[in-house]
Amino acid sequence: MNLCTNCFVQGYCEGAFASIVSDEVLSNASWLIDFKRFLVQYSCAKKLKPGDWQDHLADLYCNYKGWIRGPSGEEIFLDTQAFEIPHIREWFRDFIQPIPQSVRPRIRGSARERVRVLATIMRAHYPVEASLWGVRAANDNELPISPFNNAPAR
Repeated sequence: MNLCTNCFVQGYCEGAFASIVSDEVLSNASWLIDFKRFLVQYSCAKKLKPGDWQDHLADLYCNYKGWIRGPSGEEIFLDTQAFEIPHIREWFRDFIQPIPQSVRPRIRGSARERVRVLATIMRAHYPVEASLWGVRAANDNELPISPFNNAPAR
């Protein structure tokens, strides 16, 4: 991202921002499936091991040229201390896994802030990809249910 003269002096762009990931978004199973799928692909593309993620996220956050917007529009700073826990390497190993189709994912309460910070940083750096997380086609190409007998219409 190239900065204009005014933004270059400040060190960040006032027009570039990412909103913090909300509780509503974190509760959306479709969004979580897509987010985790993106993390798996990203991890493979960047050749990141579970032990590399903590430093990688810190670098991404440090190098972000915009700002993070809170729920009411104010600038906020992410609490990266959420990753300063014992066995964080194992947490990344277990979290960054594809989700089988038959599983409805959820986030444990103890990991909620960690996932929020992780998702916000990734959404800030990859806004185009993030805009499609949780989006489903209006026409899922399944037969409509008949109102008469709850069987697929033919």
